[in-house]
Amino acid sequence: MEIYLVGGSVRNNVLKKEHPDIFSRQNATDSDYVIVGASEDDIKELQKSGYQMVGKDFPIWLSPNGDEYAIARSIRGSAGPDKVSLEDDLGRRDLTMNAMAQRKDGSVVDPFGGMADIRNKVLRHVGDSFSEDPLRVLRLARFSARFPEFSIAGRTKEICISLADSGALEKVSPDRVWNEMQRGLMEYDPVKFLHVLKELKVLKNLFPELDILSGVMQPLQHHPEGDVWTHTIMALRQSIQHNLSVDERVAVLFHDVGKGVTPKELLPSHVGHEDAGEELIYRISNRYPLTKNQRKLALTVCENHTRVHTCMDIKKPSSLLRLLEKTHALQKNTMFEQTLAVCQMDAQGRLGKESTPYPQADYLREARNVLSCVPETDAWREHVVDEPDNQKSAEAKVRLQINALNYWLKTQSLSVDREENDDKPILHMAPM
Repeated sequence: MEIYLVGGSVRNNVLKKEHPDIFSRQNATDSDYVIVGASEDDIKELQKSGYQMVGKDFPIWLSPNGDEYAIARSIRGSAGPDKVSLEDDLGRRDLTMNAMAQRKDGSVVDPFGGMADIRNKVLRHVGDSFSEDPLRVLRLARFSARFPEFSIAGRTKEICISLADSGALEKVSPDRVWNEMQRGLMEYDPVKFLHVLKELKVLKNLFPELDILSGVMQPLQHHPEGDVWTHTIMALRQSIQHNLSVDERVAVLFHDVGKGVTPKELLPSHVGHEDAGEELIYRISNRYPLTKNQRKLALTVCENHTRVHTCMDIKKPSSLLRLLEKTHALQKNTMFEQTLAVCQMDAQGRLGKESTPYPQADYLREARNVLSCVPETDAWREHVVDEPDNQKSAEAKVRLQINALNYWLKTQSLSVDREENDDKPILHMAPM
């Protein structure tokens, strides 16, 4: 029986030598091992040593210190204790950079040229087994995002596009697809991830709502960067710089999806794209297992981002209260702050606006803080006593909230002149 270190640890060891700058930004990976030539007696010895088997289709042995040991296998889902060679096992892996093994003495077994491909910054499939699992197309895009300096080998691109055209991608489990999407959005360069998905026709087949955004023009006075796809990419780039969470990046990705179905005769205007976008997000979330928070945040942003952008122009306290309610400002959760963060990415994901302040966020926070004081006022306590009925009590609270916002809005109007004379540019945007 022989044991080899495999996977990300070997890849990173080679990266450290060939490209220390790229290696320096890699996260530490768990140590994975492959067991070659193990007999049944060897397996029994593992059990006696405290190793525990996990899984049936992919039997993995967990060592007492948590390392993973897999039995060498030649095809997906099959393992033969003493009949599968190391090269057979490495040959069924996805990319050459992941198809290397390291002996105990530190020497590297590299039957498919992974070291040379890392040296030359190339992502290349190992062999025909790449097509066994169409999800590898998304995984390839994710590695492109992790290593944006690397190019994809021409033949590898051809295979991926062929898989997309064959309809094989649609047969992949929605859970697995969405898992790769989330991981890709959190890689070093998620913009590269999306560009590769588009180039390999993955978006066209799995996320057509995003694919059709290319070439859909917008009013140039609000979007000098051009079409909706370019704007979405720029907003996502902003989310990287601001270190947004995966849920927030999902909302950024889908915030303008409704513009893709705007009737051509209305272009470049997109009046009503918020409602259209909500319907598409429902459709996407029915296909893929978005988390409850991802779906709720994406819908909240899609419905309200234009209103958030123009919140400082709202004159009626009842309208401002309605916006605060819709953006979950009055609830004790993170949805309100997440919504503001995504709206800021939308506003700054525009050519020439990348560093422009976004005062709308603090404006709405201040309005929210005004309302947070209402239940503590003497007037509110008197209403609760005088009108114990739940509905009447709620109506009384709304009246107090509107009165509080009305007073606050009047105080805001007194400072308009000062704000207008501020020498900082401010993002005020009209509905589109």
